[in-house]
Amino acid sequence: MMDDFVEPNDYTIVSLLRACAATQDLAEGMRLHDAAHRMEFMVYGHVGSALINMYGKCWCREEAENVFNMLPRRDSVSWNALLTVYTEQADGDRALHAYNCMQLEGAYTNKQTHLIALRACCASAEKEVGMLFGSRVLKSKSLDSGRALHLEAEKKGFVSDVFLCSTLVSMYGKCGSTSEAEMMYMSLAWHDVVSGSALLSAYLEQKQGQKVLQLYREMPDVDKQMIVVCLQACCLLADEPAKVVVALEVGRAIHTDCRRKGLLDVFVGSALITVYGKCHCLQEAESVFSMFACRDVAFYNAMLGVYVEQGKCERALQLYRDMHAEGVSADERTVVRAFQACSKLVKKSISDTSNGIMIRELVLVIVQALHSDVKCRRLDQDSFVCNTLISTYGTCWNIDEAESVFSLLPHRDSVAWNAMLSAYMEQEQADKVLQLCMQMREAHARVDDTTFSYVLQACCESGTIHICRHVHHSIIFAGYENVPLLVSGLIRAYTSYAAMQDAQNVFDGFDAQDLAVWTSLISGYALQGDSVASLGKYRQMLDDKIHPTEATYISIISSCGHANMIDTAFEYLMLMTADNAVEPKTEHYNCVLDLLGRAGEFGRVKDLLSMMVVEPDLVTWLCLLTACMKHGNIELGREFFENAINLQPAHAAAYSLMSNIYTNAGLFELASEINNLRLQNINVNGRPGNT
Repeated sequence: MMDDFVEPNDYTIVSLLRACAATQDLAEGMRLHDAAHRMEFMVYGHVGSALINMYGKCWCREEAENVFNMLPRRDSVSWNALLTVYTEQADGDRALHAYNCMQLEGAYTNKQTHLIALRACCASAEKEVGMLFGSRVLKSKSLDSGRALHLEAEKKGFVSDVFLCSTLVSMYGKCGSTSEAEMMYMSLAWHDVVSGSALLSAYLEQKQGQKVLQLYREMPDVDKQMIVVCLQACCLLADEPAKVVVALEVGRAIHTDCRRKGLLDVFVGSALITVYGKCHCLQEAESVFSMFACRDVAFYNAMLGVYVEQGKCERALQLYRDMHAEGVSADERTVVRAFQACSKLVKKSISDTSNGIMIRELVLVIVQALHSDVKCRRLDQDSFVCNTLISTYGTCWNIDEAESVFSLLPHRDSVAWNAMLSAYMEQEQADKVLQLCMQMREAHARVDDTTFSYVLQACCESGTIHICRHVHHSIIFAGYENVPLLVSGLIRAYTSYAAMQDAQNVFDGFDAQDLAVWTSLISGYALQGDSVASLGKYRQMLDDKIHPTEATYISIISSCGHANMIDTAFEYLMLMTADNAVEPKTEHYNCVLDLLGRAGEFGRVKDLLSMMVVEPDLVTWLCLLTACMKHGNIELGREFFENAINLQPAHAAAYSLMSNIYTNAGLFELASEINNLRLQNINVNGRPGNT
């Protein structure tokens, strides 16, 4: 056009700016901006509005604001363009502020203005910290703004528009007022897919899965968006153990319905994979995944999520490789899932006495390779990715790498600080946790209940009673004094300083009935050697109809062990079946056997072994071998050694302990025989396990 010496007019510039906005071509858009200046088109409002829209689509908010501020006259079109920029960038508060300025200037607000402002309310509600009312989370500030917009729309006669009313339904749902969302929905003359989807999303926002499914059944027509919302509701139901079967049945019914109506694509398929994963139907999830030859990143992410949640971490990492091989680019969620798979692999390896260290070292190599991949894909500035990476390095015991990632973060939110605190706690570096907490205060970072939980763990290992009391006051000031996790943490922290009166005061000030809180107090008294108080609180817990679990008894018996209260630990083991019909597991027996063995009470060890209702494991025999080495019990040591190598013939620790027992007794020939036996078993069974 320019080559033919044809001058573009203002409408040509607007059309070209729209094309730049659609393709996010900032460089060409800026050249058009210069051209509009030269040709004196900036006096036209529609040119200015097109420029604002272009800069907004290219994420150049400041330039969009500059164009708006330079406009000679601002009409509803230019205001709407600016409001859209703020809303699309999820800055609802800024958009609502601009809406108020628009009204103060006397600019006309049309139907489009109200639609954008209502979307801004939804964006504000996403970020607002709501208040819990029963089962609802109410976002009061955003709700007040939304109600005012609703009233204004009614005055101007806009509520006859179905699309605007559907947006009102969405707004009330986002703000936590499902009753107002329902009223708005019922006021509509007819219910279409758009309004139905809005109410379904409102129910889903408040985790009302049953209502989602009920409304879905009532809808005459459904689209893919509604199906996905309904499948998300199935996931909510599956989170409740008693409703997993119902969730699975509904998910399968929707799956069949989608196939019949030809609505099954990767969008719906991703949601189906997640439902089957939540319902522990891995084969069905894999079946849906294998149905599609063309898979996008969201589809892969759904399958990765299922593998990670089901603990199939090796499969998750293999799928990550397959995804690369198929040329699908990973996004933030993909690499986060891969990091989570690595963390789970390391945590699983902790109980693997044979190969735990080797697995952790191997996983660290994988994490470092993934980290390099993240840098290549320029995802290393994403907070979601970096926060997960910090936690993963912490799990892999590589605190230097975790600190390096943390130090390079441009913006640190509470999740980032908490990830670093978690990494320090993984390494048992309590002093660094307390130091980092001080840095958080200096940086005016937001401290939440997760932060306090790490600080309380650190207080148990380091610091003073004064620091513990200071943290307690901070928890009260922040309004977290009734969070069960923190109440338990405070009791444990005070117990670590033998301040049982403080611990009891915290317990007495907590008005809810929570098993973890009771366990902390009972374990606390046991840890201090006060068996009378410990057993008394245990009886009181049962009287209050609080039923202990296997984990409760592990905690209490372990505390008895730390206090060397052998008889009390034994009594709690017996109480498991007597009082609560909880079948003891190997871990419970191991706690008591270790305690008896360390005390040299081998008669009671033999008695307890004969009473066990479960089979001893390798940990059982290794802890008893350690006790035999300590007390020089050769005869029992040999018996326990035979049991250990019957379970794992190539495990190094058993041979080492038995050899030491013989060496300590001066039986060097027998010690040499054990070493020879070890070498024979290595040749037959492969490499020995690590100690």
